Amino acid sequence: MIIATLIVLLFGGGTFDLNFIDDMKKGVKEYVIDAERQKDILIDVKSTKKLITDFNKGRKSQFKTFKKLNANRETSRDNFSDFFTILEQEREQYYADLATARVGLAGKIMADEWQDIMKQSAEAVEQRQQKAQKKN
Repeated sequence: MIIATLIVLLFGGGTFDLNFIDDMKKGVKEYVIDAERQKDILIDVKSTKKLITDFNKGRKSQFKTFKKLNANRETSRDNFSDFFTILEQEREQYYADLATARVGLAGKIMADEWQDIMKQSAEAVEQRQQKAQKKN
């Protein structure tokens, strides 16, 4: 039971992407008028997206490693413990890096720009949901 819980927590947390704001890049391009700030913000958006992509790739690799450990009858409790300790440390570092990136990004966008970006994001999500419902 404990191992199953760890697996869910460490591998099954869902994918992480920039869906906290639907199409952030598009919103920044449309609502951040100052070209220099826009460029700076887009660099941050790109690096945050890369951070998330790299993390998700790492999760897939880590899951393969876990499956190998789990399939090997000679894997000891210590092997699992070491594996999960490293996995937890990497995840904690990722969350810290992601929080830093998002706080930095949020600090560069003005309140009225955020409102416009969030409004556009909500509309985009709603449109996508309507399209998905029509397909079903």
